[in-house]
Amino acid sequence: MRLCVERLSVTLKGRAILRDVAFSAAPGQTVGLLGPNGSGKSTLLRCLAGLIPTHPPCITLGATPMAAFPHRALARRLAFVPQHASADPDLRVEQIVRLGRTPHRGAFSAWRREDSEAVERAIRMTQLQALAYRPWRQLSGGERQRCQIARALAQKPQLLLLDEPTNHLDIRHQLALMQLIQELPITVIIALHDLNLAARYCQHLVLLNHGAVTAQGEPERVLTPGNIARAWQVEARVEHRPSDGMMIHFLPSQPQTG
Repeated sequence: MRLCVERLSVTLKGRAILRDVAFSAAPGQTVGLLGPNGSGKSTLLRCLAGLIPTHPPCITLGATPMAAFPHRALARRLAFVPQHASADPDLRVEQIVRLGRTPHRGAFSAWRREDSEAVERAIRMTQLQALAYRPWRQLSGGERQRCQIARALAQKPQLLLLDEPTNHLDIRHQLALMQLIQELPITVIIALHDLNLAARYCQHLVLLNHGAVTAQGEPERVLTPGNIARAWQVEARVEHRPSDGMMIHFLPSQPQTG
């Protein structure tokens, strides 16, 4: 599904959070949202999920303004996994993942074979088979994150929105998740802190700072030493490797003298 954002501005409690944000994502593309803390990444994702109304409407899904979709129709097309998703502590992983099928079922409709297949596939894709019957309260932070991602995948969206999904994952599961995202045949918008993961797994990057887009395009165009220094106030060296692409090395700050 194609996503288009045009001149999106958001003011909350009298403070400008986003200012004239504009970018697009092609069908099947993985777009990384980058920026320091407080740059507006989470607010932008909440706007894309329809949780923060935009005036005037400036988000288009396919050829249709997002505001024109009824709630259930929108839920069938997009799934959002926030940073700190919660669940009933006594629900098991498999039960939570089943909730992803809610937009596709009527209030009194029977559970179908395609529902079971979607749930089983999502659990398998997120490597949760051994935890399928473990309650939420017994899960680690990383396991909870994978459970919520599985729930989103069971929804079978055309657009997947992920807010810092690698934060609580160990390195193995970070790489497995990013590889999975890269292979999904859907559009993915993902906020990330790890610039090397973004460079390796995203086709398009959007760099935010103080609520505005300061750079966007292919990773080589966005993740330059100058852009990194302006956004994060750190010095970096960008290495381009023929075998595995970009690698960003962060340099220690020089001690002040005098």
